[in-house]
Amino acid sequence: MNRQQFQLILVGLIVVLTVSVHAKDVSYMIENNPKCTQKRLEQTEMAVAKMIGFGKHGRKFPDTYEKISLYCKETTRLVAQTESFTKECIRKDVADLLSVILYSVKSHLIRQYCGKSRTNKRVTSMVRTSPCVNEHLLPNDHCVRQFINSTIPLITLEKDNMKIPYTCCNYVKTMGCFEKMIESQTCLKQHRERIIEIIKGLFNGVTDIMCGEYNEGTDKCEKLPPIPRTNKVAKRNYQTFMFLLADVLSSSKGFKE
Repeated sequence: MNRQQFQLILVGLIVVLTVSVHAKDVSYMIENNPKCTQKRLEQTEMAVAKMIGFGKHGRKFPDTYEKISLYCKETTRLVAQTESFTKECIRKDVADLLSVILYSVKSHLIRQYCGKSRTNKRVTSMVRTSPCVNEHLLPNDHCVRQFINSTIPLITLEKDNMKIPYTCCNYVKTMGCFEKMIESQTCLKQHRERIIEIIKGLFNGVTDIMCGEYNEGTDKCEKLPPIPRTNKVAKRNYQTFMFLLADVLSSSKGFKE
């Protein structure tokens, strides 16, 4: 899948989300396949968490050239595990959405480390940055949890047309959180631009297309009212943003197969 195909698929999914009027099924798991269990769903989300790196279920970035090969092989395995689950066990409309999100993550990670040239300036910079990131940034999942906790209520938000703006503005707040974390450590500050590039790269494939004017460069998010409180809160322990985004977008009444 190239970037143009990625953009077309995501735009198509968002159009379906915002203009269709058909109701959706509550569950998008395929029930008549014995391989598709709740346990496998949880294992897949753990694989995504490990792939991304942040939090207690994450993995360290390679801090030597010798570790890059193993990192790339593991990335390939984790991607294959996730893709296999989504193809076998997730309803097609939601599987398409997950594949778009996964494409953004995997293309960024593979581009960072696993291209033909593993001695280019980007890789060299990342290897130098990794020890500090591994020690001070990756183990701390505060910012990721902030995004997850503030986005979960959007699953049951009644105003479907506000789910994307609120999700995007939660992302803006999350980037602000990461900025504060970076400023708190000298070694992180020294590599600030590179670290921000890494973090944004995990999200930007989706947010660049999905969020429009609801980004860090405008005041759209500042003008949004607080997310309405609701007694209906989805009860699920999300480990990453991937399945959470799928749940938020597919929870719209306009999301259909």
